[in-house]
Amino acid sequence: MSASSVKPLNVQLPAITLILFALCVGIFCYLAQWMSYEEVDQSALIHLGANVASLTLSGESWRLFSSVFLHSSFSHLLMNMFALLVVGAVAERILGKWRLLIIWLFSGVFGGLISACYALRDSDQIVISVGASGAIMGIAGAALATQLASGAGTYHKNQRRVFSLLGMVALTLLYGARQAGIDNACHIGGLIAGGAMGWQRARLSGQNRLVTEGGIIVAGSLLLTGAIWLAQQQIDESVLQVRQSLREEFYPQEIEQERRQKKQQLAEERNALRETLSAPVSREQASGDLLAEIADIHDMAISRDGNTLYAAIEDTNSIVVFDLGQKKILHTFTAPIAKEKSVQTLWWL
Repeated sequence: MSASSVKPLNVQLPAITLILFALCVGIFCYLAQWMSYEEVDQSALIHLGANVASLTLSGESWRLFSSVFLHSSFSHLLMNMFALLVVGAVAERILGKWRLLIIWLFSGVFGGLISACYALRDSDQIVISVGASGAIMGIAGAALATQLASGAGTYHKNQRRVFSLLGMVALTLLYGARQAGIDNACHIGGLIAGGAMGWQRARLSGQNRLVTEGGIIVAGSLLLTGAIWLAQQQIDESVLQVRQSLREEFYPQEIEQERRQKKQQLAEERNALRETLSAPVSREQASGDLLAEIADIHDMAISRDGNTLYAAIEDTNSIVVFDLGQKKILHTFTAPIAKEKSVQTLWWL
């Protein structure tokens, strides 16, 4: 057989899977400087973006994204990266490069959101959740849903792929159910999100691809944003107290800086208020004038020009006109008081 008759092998590497693999490994190598007893220090994980419900759901939603790329130990990384290579190689062939990346991100974030909501059940316990397993379950669910929704012919053609994905999903959920410290809520959330996106894409495959996939991305983004907003509405005072204690423990410098900024802001507000105040007056001016000549004033009013005061004396049914400039009484008007029945006299000024 001549060399020219040998066909080259068309081996297509799962590029996005390998990039995600390299990214997770590279970040873990950076985290290794904070490792002690084979695990990364918890404070380092929190600083770099671990998913902690009291922080994530009270304004730090970015943790839903960052926590996907963090791992707490070498064994944690090893298991997830093995699953990523196995599942990713199959899923990338079924879904395509960019679909796999989009579903990875959506599934990882949604799985983290479900995990954070589940952790709120016990606000006294602080759960630190990290890892790519929710995103991996998402791409597995998307690949499975795509195969199952594409018809019997496609299913039988890729039967081995389907069984390998089903086996990985089942093992992950079973291990999470039996082993303490495994975030199965994140696994299930990622699986649901990925499965929904894969199923929807397969059912709409006959439509315009760009419009269909763009619509799925927009709809998924809106649903995810709404879900995050709804989850944030569940925050109560106890969760905010946990958040404050965590920030004071792990972010003392930021807390101190916030206090300085608040103090400076209050000082600026005081200075701005002082500028709007009128010029100071002496103690004598501030004490005002005593209208000793008018006793038992029931009500009073000042004229529009500010020069005349009208005082109503209820006991004598009188109105006294007082000149504020000359500080003396100008006139006193008295009306008769009815003795047999009560009569209310109205004076119009």
